[in-house]
Amino acid sequence: MKKQVYKPYNQNQPIMIPLDLEEMIPAEHLVRKVDEIINRIDTSVPDKQYKRGRTSAYHPVMMLKVILYAYSHGIYSLRRIAKTMQEDINFLG
Repeated sequence: MKKQVYKPYNQNQPIMIPLDLEEMIPAEHLVRKVDEIINRIDTSVPDKQYKRGRTSAYHPVMMLKVILYAYSHGIYSLRRIAKTMQEDINFLG
């Protein structure tokens, strides 16, 4: 009887994730299209309405991109969006 051979398995090894998201997310991916569209629109209105002097906040343009990308995947719950942002690399694009 032959002995079973497994690929190496070590949960404690360092993760070799590329630091550049350009390598991980294809240029044609939907998240890139959302980014491109939002970057083309005038976002000065939300910026003018932001009240300065309080604690730091996420940039409204970044939030708009996240919400639109999440909605395009049928994710409407803010808690689920937050969870997905931690688990799905595409939300970082």
